Amino acid sequence: MIIFTDEQKKRIDADYKIAEELAAGRRYDICNDLGRCIDETEEYCFKFLVAYLPMTDLTNWSGELFYNHVHTCLENFAKVPWADGIDTETFLNFVLMMRVNNENLEHYNAIIFDEVWPRIKDLSMGDAALEVNLWCFEKATYSSTDIRTVSPLTMMRNTNGRCGEESTFLTSALRSCCIPARQCYTPRWAASESNHAWVEVLVDGKWCYIGACEPDAFLNSGWFRMPASRAMLTNTRVFSGFLPKNSRFVQTTTKIKELNTLDIYAKTRDITCTVIENGAPKKDVRVEMALINFGSLYDFSDSLTDDSGKTYFTTGYGDLFITATKDGKILYGKIDVRETDNVTLDWANATDFDGLPAEFDFDLIPPAPSELAELERPANAAEIVKAFQVRQKAAEQIRIDYKNTFFTDTSDHELLHKYPEHAADIKQFLIDAQGNAAKIIAFIDDPENIADKCAFLKTLSRKDFGDCDNLILEKHFAHQMKYAPAFADNRLTFERNLLAIRIANEWLSDYTAAIEAFFSEEQKKAFIDNPASVHTYVENEISVSVTCDYDTLVALPYNLLLTKRGSQFSKSVLETAICRSLGIPARTSYTGEVEYWKDGEWFSMRGVALSAERSATLVPTFVGTEEAYKNAHLERYENGEFTPVPMFRRRRTETEQLPDEGIALVPGKYRLMTNFRIKNGGIQAKMYHFTLNKGDKLVAEFEVRGTEPASKDEAKTVYDATVLDKEGKELKLSSLVKEGITVFAWLGVREEPTEHLFNEMLSVIDAYKPFASNVYFMIKEDGDLTHVTLKKLLDRLPEINILYFKSIPDEVYASLSTKDKRLPLAISADKDLKVSVISTGYNIGSAELLLKALENK
Repeated sequence: MIIFTDEQKKRIDADYKIAEELAAGRRYDICNDLGRCIDETEEYCFKFLVAYLPMTDLTNWSGELFYNHVHTCLENFAKVPWADGIDTETFLNFVLMMRVNNENLEHYNAIIFDEVWPRIKDLSMGDAALEVNLWCFEKATYSSTDIRTVSPLTMMRNTNGRCGEESTFLTSALRSCCIPARQCYTPRWAASESNHAWVEVLVDGKWCYIGACEPDAFLNSGWFRMPASRAMLTNTRVFSGFLPKNSRFVQTTTKIKELNTLDIYAKTRDITCTVIENGAPKKDVRVEMALINFGSLYDFSDSLTDDSGKTYFTTGYGDLFITATKDGKILYGKIDVRETDNVTLDWANATDFDGLPAEFDFDLIPPAPSELAELERPANAAEIVKAFQVRQKAAEQIRIDYKNTFFTDTSDHELLHKYPEHAADIKQFLIDAQGNAAKIIAFIDDPENIADKCAFLKTLSRKDFGDCDNLILEKHFAHQMKYAPAFADNRLTFERNLLAIRIANEWLSDYTAAIEAFFSEEQKKAFIDNPASVHTYVENEISVSVTCDYDTLVALPYNLLLTKRGSQFSKSVLETAICRSLGIPARTSYTGEVEYWKDGEWFSMRGVALSAERSATLVPTFVGTEEAYKNAHLERYENGEFTPVPMFRRRRTETEQLPDEGIALVPGKYRLMTNFRIKNGGIQAKMYHFTLNKGDKLVAEFEVRGTEPASKDEAKTVYDATVLDKEGKELKLSSLVKEGITVFAWLGVREEPTEHLFNEMLSVIDAYKPFASNVYFMIKEDGDLTHVTLKKLLDRLPEINILYFKSIPDEVYASLSTKDKRLPLAISADKDLKVSVISTGYNIGSAELLLKALENK
């Protein structure tokens, strides 16, 4: 039973009142449902959500949604046998809280609980958590997608999502069953590219971890244990002011706390950065501690020095690059946490941008791999695992059977015959729609507008097809088509930047008619005559909600006009939405820059044509790499901030290339960093600083360090292990090598790291075709061949050889000098079994490394 203390009620009442005032423009939509609460517990749970959800949620969603979630949650909580062991603040933060990540909010907890409850009602809390994860695996599995996070119900409908979506889904499912749960992230790995998310679940008072939609027979298990032991940060979010005791904070705003959970997974150290000037502490210096991932610096800690000139962070035993800034001055530093827990920066060495070195080298080394402790398991663990694997295969088959109802390449539909000239497009739309195909069919079946509707749908992201609503699409389409005649000679600009409903990564809404009706005729004419005045209006009317919002959320454009409070990026999206609603083509970049089309060319919101504004040119050549888009990152320095600048453009080959004519840039000060990740996971980087004036054209070489291939003398020879053919006959690796290079891959089918390898190979499938017969996949059993992604890969590359293994001998790992025994283990070897590529576990880019070995590059 949830009991609120007087102190808790007083605090919630005060923060609810603040939220009510912040969302004054939608007060009725949000707060009117408070009157539906049937008792004091419901009332304070409702107030809690409104008080502590980010400002953007108050802008986007309704009080009806919040009330329905609260009412269902309390109904469910009254049923679960573990409720008595959950205190009020844990319940509020990790059961009641409906926001997990940056997903769109829906009333999911009733649907999930009703489906899962019969399976868990007689289980212990820990076994119930494992069962919920197995149920999630029945519904969805890993698939690489874009950064927008879909809702739990969309995951159920479409059967797949990236790790951030899987973990959002599992966290939501556990909370629906009143099992406290939180999403855990490593924002970026220290020893490889990318990031990862999983789930922590509170069982009998102790936080345990679990791989989302990666079912396991036991808690505290997952492929990510080893890479997490090399992490420099793992964190989770708490959206309220009621904080778990003894918590370490990464950063703090009024509503959102980021808790540092690294000590669950890795050896940690409390570090201090001290800034001094003339021997005295220097206050309010911004200190950013970062590592390099995906080619750019990624901040793990961003804070101001206190009265003693200090800022603090808890991290792993690796290197961090430090940038300290204040009043236009910059000072770089680095800390090796293996060697020290304190670094002092002398502000006497700080300089303005022009005083920074033209170039300098630096290295970042991640924590070393850790010896993982043996997990406690019961004596009959092997029997438990074996029985669980049977259930796991059955769960996967349930999902496959449902997925088989989706439209595929070989499916037929009457629309393909009704609109033969658009059949190819319609087929792809229905494939991308997955479980949402009925909505797409309802929208597109329109003989009078079929061509325009196909053009409109092409502006959506692939993910949009899986959760868009046909009624919203219809309203937007009908409103925007009235502008089509004016763009008869420029259809591409019309379709991409005026007809399109998608602006950034916001939840799609029918904003255009409402925005057009919001403004007076006089105001609309002023915007149309001078679109740059849209920016002036938004800057004056919409305040930035830094301390009460979550910056990865995007406000619905029309609703933002009502609440008048949102993030800077939400304001940029609103500017584009206003322009499009009034017939002005506009676009928002991922950095938040808004541009509009007028008189045949693009302008910035400063009212200056881009051709004039971007009057400087950079023509770079990157020495030491053929794939600069992976190894180089450009930023502009302005107003004390470094802001990313797009340097590459994506072509149809899906390979990012530099524009042949160079990069058109706004005159200013720039920082360009090149980097290369070496085999131990470390980074060798080089930083360049330069200034471009109006009309300048800089033709320059930039070095990518660390790209020299290993010499033949350094090559390791893999142990000549035994694998099995289909009949169980033993075969030595030496008997399997082909002409040139051979790839051997021991797979952990259904595990996310192996799924990553499959997806990477699929992304470069054509390049693999000439070499497929030189690839051996080792699997555990024939049942692995039914796995969806592996089957898809083998359908495209049937020449790949399939063999079997029971376990990998320790001699294999010893011969490769690796202690990392995570699957997949993939190597490339010549006829003498000398190895050129070794990849274990989750390793971004391994498919391309193996391909290069096959190509003998």
